[in-house]
Amino acid sequence: MKHDRKCAECGKPFYSTQPTAKHCSRECGLINRDRRKTRGVVLYDLFIEHMQGATDDLSAWDTMVEAYDRWMNEDAERAKRNARFGEAK
Repeated sequence: MKHDRKCAECGKPFYSTQPTAKHCSRECGLINRDRRKTRGVVLYDLFIEHMQGATDDLSAWDTMVEAYDRWMNEDAERAKRNARFGEAK
């Protein structure tokens, strides 16, 4: 059975035989994985710096909030691109 899907990365419609498929291609899956991995590294590095006493609580929190805001803006821009792609069918 084929499932009608929309790629979580690029917004392109696709069909899949897998009911849990989220990406239209391996490339989109890898882009998503790499972005998630990079974001995790930023948080990990911040945690290690904090635990080693290189940052105080407030600066660590400020850095996390800045990263969160940046990532939310990136996600919103990607969602806008995906919506425009969907409208251009």
